[in-house]
Amino acid sequence: MYPRSSFACLSAAVFLAILPPVHADPTVQAPGATGSITGTVLFSTTNKPVPGIEVAVTQGPQSIGGTEADKAGAFSLTTMPPGTYTLTPYDYKDLFKDWVEQPQNVEVDAGVKTTDVKLYLVRGGVITGKITDSVTGRPVPNITVTTMQIGKAMASGTRSVATSGPDGTYSLRILPDNVSVVLWTRGQNGAVASQDVEVAEGETKSVDFKIKTPIPLAAVHGIVIGSNGKPVASATVTVQNPNAFPQTYTTNALGRFTVDAPGLVTGASLQAQAHTVSGDLGTANVYTYKGENQVSLHITAGALCTFKGRVVDQDGKPVPNAAVVLAQFSGNFHNIVGQTQCDSHGQYAFPANLGSFTYSIQANQLGYATGDSAKIYSAAGQIVQLPDIQLKRANNFTGGTVVNTQGNPVPNVKVYIYNVPNASTTTDKAGHFTIKGVPDGTITANVTTSNNNFFSQQIEAGKGDNVFYVK
Repeated sequence: MYPRSSFACLSAAVFLAILPPVHADPTVQAPGATGSITGTVLFSTTNKPVPGIEVAVTQGPQSIGGTEADKAGAFSLTTMPPGTYTLTPYDYKDLFKDWVEQPQNVEVDAGVKTTDVKLYLVRGGVITGKITDSVTGRPVPNITVTTMQIGKAMASGTRSVATSGPDGTYSLRILPDNVSVVLWTRGQNGAVASQDVEVAEGETKSVDFKIKTPIPLAAVHGIVIGSNGKPVASATVTVQNPNAFPQTYTTNALGRFTVDAPGLVTGASLQAQAHTVSGDLGTANVYTYKGENQVSLHITAGALCTFKGRVVDQDGKPVPNAAVVLAQFSGNFHNIVGQTQCDSHGQYAFPANLGSFTYSIQANQLGYATGDSAKIYSAAGQIVQLPDIQLKRANNFTGGTVVNTQGNPVPNVKVYIYNVPNASTTTDKAGHFTIKGVPDGTITANVTTSNNNFFSQQIEAGKGDNVFYVK
């Protein structure tokens, strides 16, 4: 009974920086419904190949698979359906500790070879620090430290998460950005602490913390009992600590589970669900943990919640095969708890979700802007028919020039459109940019400059003369 944390999954799914898409080489292979990608993984400072590193492939929030580069850093991906993929050199073997992985978007067309794709390991920036007790000054070990983009999402990479050592010190290596360094502590006085810092390529910044040392907690043992009074095997138990990502556990053949220390803090909520031959069962009410070492969760029929809905375009027509993601909220944190795909009528369903939480739903489909639902407040036993999620077709373009306060063009800065997957580019030498595949009307453009400053501004689709101002 080991916890299946979504923390690592979410880190791997969301990247700090995405480079502009690489477009296919016009060399055409035999006609067919798929394409291919070949390329090389290189060290950014020397352009020497990176041998034996994994190349991970994702599409939106979904992991597609991957391959391993050979001794010359070369890799090949065949029979790839048309679409835009994110390729990331992923150092899961921890062979190159002084480097950090940089993702790259790659477009694949049917029957076309996408060749000479270059992926890079970069030096990145380093964040180091020491965590000490705010009263005694003693070092605090075993504290999880990670980074999050300010106002955005968690960083990724094999070195973007660390644990403080016996002397309280930690070290992170990340892509250059403005980030929040976040501490996650567990215990009776568990809390989250953070500090903002800007880190440039090749730079090392020191960020120290003074916190209350968490009071250790013992392991908590529990049992899930069905409506017949008997233990339930293979039930899923969801543990939601305040200000943290949920953890899930599975009961053994005797219906028992164990949350290892320090997995629970006072005020944590526990819920259980199980799929049995007699139907779906769940906890009718959230169980609030009060510090006990033994807990019992009772599950019954009619206690779970089902979300149903439809994804449509701006004309109200169904959008088939759209990817739909269900997120669960806890305080200021959200966690992906379900993923599905619409049918040919644009319909989707998330059956047997635990009630008594707050959720939202996001839908994505290539050729459309992302669509989001409002927050959904569920209750046990409900079948919730949600309003349609509308996706705007992204078949327009936008363009313009990025200039500074003196009116001078700003070259080589990243421009991307908010809530439109893969709509990004880099300004040319004259500061110009053009992005295809955006929705009509007023859209939000974001710019990240070479010194990692972030700017956001509304611009118009269908115009190539927008002016984007940065400081």
